[in-house]
Amino acid sequence: MQLVDELAQEAFVVAYQRMDQFCLGTNFRSWVCGIAWQLLRREKKRFRLDESNRRKLIDRESLLQNAELGLYQESDDQLDRLERCLRRVPDEFRKLLYLKYHDGLTSDEMSVKLDQTPEWVRTNLYRTRKRLRVCMTSHAAD
Repeated sequence: MQLVDELAQEAFVVAYQRMDQFCLGTNFRSWVCGIAWQLLRREKKRFRLDESNRRKLIDRESLLQNAELGLYQESDDQLDRLERCLRRVPDEFRKLLYLKYHDGLTSDEMSVKLDQTPEWVRTNLYRTRKRLRVCMTSHAAD
């Protein structure tokens, strides 16, 4: 219930701050409800991202604990293969992987940082991951 109160309060604050954007003769209640709806959508997206990041963190911690216990000898082989495959990736595309998986940036954020279009980022990130998958599977037989 506290979240509902906070969203309602924030909706009124935003409405107050944007009062100059309100068109006289339109329904004020609908306008404020629209603001509240957008705030709710933003909050749900943030929650999904937080939940996703929490799950990823738990998975990584579990892998680290298992690696420390020596339960995943296979992971050493996979890491060696991954390192060999990453060395084959051109620097420009390796930077894409770094920004995505180390810094956790979205394709839109990466496009700004790299001065490229978001489509360029998504396409080249897809192609780079595909090359890595092919490389990893071809080295699995080694």
